[in-house]
Amino acid sequence: MSVLSVSGRVARAGVAFVATLVCVFTAMDVGFAATRFFTSPPSRTFTFEGKDHPERWDIPELPLVRMQLEETTHYETDGDMAKQEWDSIFPQHNSGFVFLGPNKRPFGLSMFHQMHCLNNIRAAVGYSRQGIKPTQHIQHCFNYIRQMILCRSDITLEPIEPTHGPQAVDAAQLHTCRDWSRVYELLEG
Repeated sequence: MSVLSVSGRVARAGVAFVATLVCVFTAMDVGFAATRFFTSPPSRTFTFEGKDHPERWDIPELPLVRMQLEETTHYETDGDMAKQEWDSIFPQHNSGFVFLGPNKRPFGLSMFHQMHCLNNIRAAVGYSRQGIKPTQHIQHCFNYIRQMILCRSDITLEPIEPTHGPQAVDAAQLHTCRDWSRVYELLEG
């Protein structure tokens, strides 16, 4: 074998190696760019007019917390104390509304809309005892809460408590929740 054929093979191997490296680094660069493109939220500005607004309130991701559900003597359906406790759920100065954009457009937060609906359903229970028929607003609230439950789809297992009936569950289970206290802090801060 001549020196020329060996050096030619080495040269071809070197070119092939360099070409392979260029392809690998190009593919990696394209991969990183695609990852940034598909995982980064679009950076755009909104006018906050009509439907031109973000889907969610732009706050840091809420941390997850574990919550043990438990029965309480608070948040009853009837009476002055029940009304006070349910009213205390809403932030004092803004009732759970945020004001965004250059013109400070008001937006309700779904979390507080859900609480508003539960509070209105609670009040309707008391009114029904007085013979007052539920309003269309109560129908809206039932439907809204139903859809929010489906939207959240909490699949925490709740064991059956046969001593309370064939379908009675022990709801006092640990749940993983978003830390709603951060929402209050950001609204009040």
